[in-house]
Amino acid sequence: MTQPHDYPHVLSRLINEPLLAHPTKAEVVVAAVLRRQGVEVNVAASAEFVQAPKAGPLQEKRMVDRSGGMPFLFDPSSGIAVINISGSLAHKQGFIGKSSGVMGYDGIGAQFQTAMDSTMVRGIILDHHTAGGEVHGAFQLADRIFAARGRKPIIAVSDEMAYSAGYLLACAADEVWLASSTAGVGSIGAVVVHMSYQTMLEAEGIKATVFRFGERKADGNPFEDLSADAADRIQARIDYLGREFVGRVAKWRGISEKAVIDTQAATFVGQEAVRLRLADGIADPIDVFQAFARDIARRPFGRPLQ
Repeated sequence: MTQPHDYPHVLSRLINEPLLAHPTKAEVVVAAVLRRQGVEVNVAASAEFVQAPKAGPLQEKRMVDRSGGMPFLFDPSSGIAVINISGSLAHKQGFIGKSSGVMGYDGIGAQFQTAMDSTMVRGIILDHHTAGGEVHGAFQLADRIFAARGRKPIIAVSDEMAYSAGYLLACAADEVWLASSTAGVGSIGAVVVHMSYQTMLEAEGIKATVFRFGERKADGNPFEDLSADAADRIQARIDYLGREFVGRVAKWRGISEKAVIDTQAATFVGQEAVRLRLADGIADPIDVFQAFARDIARRPFGRPLQ
């Protein structure tokens, strides 16, 4: 569990950093952490976080070794590995699985790579229930999943959320399925939250002075209102990330970039998501699993569902 002194670290990963998260989720997470810092905001929520450890390039292997075997759900009769993707997604958490509502891209990647390397695994299901998370680590993992297409069949299931960074990972799979008519996908965009305490501090008679070398060094700091120039630079960064996201969805789902942009980062459920080709269909997860198993059994090296 996070100690009080860990919260500045958590805030540094939330404030002024781009997030691939559903807007409501972003508000909830920021509000929860700010409350721990004694700042009240008008969002009803609570959450706990863990501090990410430092790790090197062998992090995923170490995590798999510590897990003591296959770090995912595995059905030996069908050869299907099921990888859970849930909660808030973050970079370099250093462990497999979810802790205090947070799951690391490194933990997901460790499971995915183990499944790809295993001769017993013939197909992979990515089981999503997430509103997204950090930008850092998301594109790298999504690109890895997409690059693995053709080696083994990979399908993603939204049960019941695959939003923002979650959808980025899902659309990298061969197919995306909705677990029910209320399951959703989308939120293809990025968001930055900037907090200014300047007015609050002035009301308390506190004046903060920021010394800097380099005009842009302290852009986005919480003690000064955001300048128009700094806001433009943050927006440019968000626009870049948005274009990267849109390009991948368009390529991986086989739809036009205009169609993706026209979603305006909204979320879509059920048949509307299928109509927009953000998902391939709606089916109970058990039915998806059984159809996937039958398909793999027919074709030794597997292929995507048709």
